[in-house]
Amino acid sequence: AAILAPRMDLPENFAEIRPHLRPKIWARAGIEHTNLQSRLRGNGHGLDMPQYAVGSHLLASIVYDLPRSVRSISKDELDGWDTSYYEALEIATQNLLEEGFAYAKVGDGLYVSATGDSYDASRILLIEFIRRFEVQGEVIAMVPNRDMLIVTGADDDEGLEAMISLAEQAA
Repeated sequence: AAILAPRMDLPENFAEIRPHLRPKIWARAGIEHTNLQSRLRGNGHGLDMPQYAVGSHLLASIVYDLPRSVRSISKDELDGWDTSYYEALEIATQNLLEEGFAYAKVGDGLYVSATGDSYDASRILLIEFIRRFEVQGEVIAMVPNRDMLIVTGADDDEGLEAMISLAEQAA
């Protein structure tokens, strides 16, 4: 199913796909590598996937969430539904928020995602939810892989050390 997912036809009606949209966080380096390889092989300009920069090292895109895989949504598909990328990203993020956010509080101010649905990294986009965490100083978030989001405060030395340790283990 995962191999065939990119070839599957999407619903023509945006209302049908709307509840299945999710944001997907990618490592920017991986996307840029894929785009460069595509250009070097003469296959055009790379991935036809609208993207939004999340910090300097991550990119957010939109996927169609299927039971066993995900399928990236292209700009042409969004245009066919007369929907902008930002509108679709907002819908996808709201869908993710409605699914819930399980996390564990470690110590006084370190939070680690624990939802386990392959969208934990994407929850970095749930800014208003994350701002509710009780942290010391400005919120710091780290995404070491797609299954982990770590949040602590900039003024919490113990939390920052634990964040780095967890990220190293996850990497």
